[in-house]
Amino acid sequence: MTWATAESEWNAFLESVRLARRRLHCSNSGAWFRGLSDRRYSVIPSLFRGALHADSEFERDRLHSERDIAAFRPRYAQCKQKLLLLAASRAYGDVLSDEERVVRQEMRELRTSKDNALADLRRHTLVPSGERDAYVEWCFRSGKTNEPSWAILAEMQHSGLPTRLLDWSESLLVSLFFATKKYSDAVQQTCRQLGTSLESINGDPSRLSDAFASMEGAPAIWILNPYIASERATNRTRIWDLSRDHYDYYEAFVHRREWPFERAVPAFSPWSSSRLAAQQGLFTVWGHDRRPLNQQFGANCVAQVTLPPAAALYAVRHFRELGGLDHFSMYRDLDSLASGLKHKFFDR
Repeated sequence: MTWATAESEWNAFLESVRLARRRLHCSNSGAWFRGLSDRRYSVIPSLFRGALHADSEFERDRLHSERDIAAFRPRYAQCKQKLLLLAASRAYGDVLSDEERVVRQEMRELRTSKDNALADLRRHTLVPSGERDAYVEWCFRSGKTNEPSWAILAEMQHSGLPTRLLDWSESLLVSLFFATKKYSDAVQQTCRQLGTSLESINGDPSRLSDAFASMEGAPAIWILNPYIASERATNRTRIWDLSRDHYDYYEAFVHRREWPFERAVPAFSPWSSSRLAAQQGLFTVWGHDRRPLNQQFGANCVAQVTLPPAAALYAVRHFRELGGLDHFSMYRDLDSLASGLKHKFFDR
């Protein structure tokens, strides 16, 4: 591999991004990006990765609703069969018998009972085990009990707690920074072992190939048209401002358990911070549908573009030479500043 090869693959990647944006009808503006270090990872919040359990507080109610739903079909079939027999024994033009009226009323009540049980089951399973308790304890231990609940949830997300939020960025470069982080770390470690720097490996980047040999899964960028997603999820073609709309997180999810949207909702972040500003961050908020975003909305709303290893190396090089992107520029905290300075001045 040469730098010319890497540049060629980088240009091909950018062309793929351009074509994907055109296919999603967000070529000029409005596209959201999410970078993943492995293309096999799903676009789904950390709260819904892995096994999930229902909230134990609602376990009895959940089982009761499931029993009502399971009992509906055989009971309704019996009533329907009985009604057919009664109708067959009635002469044409005769009025309904009292028994037929009773059976018809019983069928209406069964349908109502089933609909109520389905609605209750949605409420009981909306919040999985741990979500409510993590939120309550975070509020208590962080001293943020008086702040808006969406802002608290966003802060929890950026601090590493599992939430129903998924991070996106309006910047392709920001998403590429996160997608290529494992390559950046590998380059840094290899250059340290070789006693050189990425910038000095001008003509022979193949010296870094060993650092990539053990890596599994190519990085990728997900691209979302948030306006199409919003229209399909909420029937409104706009990005939701959760700090202004009448849907408080704690009330809608934790207290009432009556979040109105089935699919994920694109939203501005209700949390102001230097980190969020640096990352040009936004969110999608998961509702009742727990599937990955691409399964919820389809290929004409969200698309994935894979970044080949050579293109990833080219991106890492140019982040350093031209972009000025590093850990501190993305996170804007003292820990990341210390880490960057330690590498820059002490080579550690």
